[in-house]
Amino acid sequence: MRRWLLAGVTLFLMLGASCLIVDRGSAQIPGAMLTFTPPTTGPCGATPAPAALAGFTTCAAFFDFGAATGASWLPTPFSGPPSTLSNWLDLVGNVNSGVPFHSGQGTTAPPIPLVAGTNISVAYDSAAGKNVLIEHWLKSYSSYGCSLSPCAVSISGQTYDRQHALDFPNAVYIEAVTRTGPGYASSGQQDDNNFWMWCSGDNAGHNNDSKCLEYDAAELQMSSGGYGVDGLINWAGGGGGGFTWTSYSSPLNTRLPPGWSQSAYHKYGLLATSDGVTSVYVCEWIDDVFQSCVHASPTNPAAYSIRHFLLAASNGRPATGDSYPTQDVFNYVQYMGVWACGGWASGQCNGSSLYNSGGGNPLIYWH
Repeated sequence: MRRWLLAGVTLFLMLGASCLIVDRGSAQIPGAMLTFTPPTTGPCGATPAPAALAGFTTCAAFFDFGAATGASWLPTPFSGPPSTLSNWLDLVGNVNSGVPFHSGQGTTAPPIPLVAGTNISVAYDSAAGKNVLIEHWLKSYSSYGCSLSPCAVSISGQTYDRQHALDFPNAVYIEAVTRTGPGYASSGQQDDNNFWMWCSGDNAGHNNDSKCLEYDAAELQMSSGGYGVDGLINWAGGGGGGFTWTSYSSPLNTRLPPGWSQSAYHKYGLLATSDGVTSVYVCEWIDDVFQSCVHASPTNPAAYSIRHFLLAASNGRPATGDSYPTQDVFNYVQYMGVWACGGWASGQCNGSSLYNSGGGNPLIYWH
């Protein structure tokens, strides 16, 4: 479903071990360049109810793109060429350059022409009534390709640049308020605007694919009139996984908020729990309404110990038989948060007891 080969700009969001709020300036305007300034440390608000079920009451990271104080985009600068520390976008991108993004694998030459302050910006969104993160995929990218297929030209913000990482345990709760643009009629065209987690330690060769469980909280498409799906993908052997919700098929769409639309803001929360040995359960909530749970029992034991990083991206994604979108694509994010156990920074957050509510759509999680 996803694990796209990135060929675009990636914003690197790296935080420390405590809960950090990255504040965004309310006066930020489209096209304005953002500089490296320290983030503000502060509370992340009340623990979300789904996170508390598994005992995940520690806020590991929180990105609030609409906060009214400061204009910091990234936390403390990391090692790299001094010229990169005052400007987070240099319009070229190179996986080996030390800047906080990469052009990814499968990139053709010349590099995709990124646009400063346009591809990734913090700007006012009338649908939110405040500043939000805006990831903007340009229709002109449809003329670019990748050396491998399927691939994606991706505008992506993530907590991992393949050189530095803020990553999280295999068992974790993630939450975001996000939307995409209005739907459009399409024939074989596909976009993908998403909020999800992938495995740390991966590189341009995807050498950790066989160890990974992919956690997908929100995958929103403007194409085909607009729709959404998500859930769990098991890349580590043993099968299992699947959709926790879709917008187009029963019964997985029967618990969506009334009038759900991919172009309207909704809160998406995903709870991943495990005992670290036998299984992983993934459950989802949309606007605090439980959707469903799925599970997997990976046959590769490394899947229980590998860590995950956080992503939000806007993709034009040709899979087999698909074409790039013929119009601009957008991903809008108000905030992203991660909750885990107290020892999340250096260990896993596994449980020892399995809760099962029973019934036709059971809530199941390790705690």
